[in-house]
Amino acid sequence: VVHHRRAAPREDRQRRQELLEHQAQEEAAA
Repeated sequence: VVHHRRAAPREDRQRRQELLEHQAQEEAAA
């Protein structure tokens, strides 16, 4: 369970992009 993060680097990248997009949207709305 500890190496569950390294199990899917692709998902991690997608999640990071989604988080970045969300942050950008919040900044634009502010």
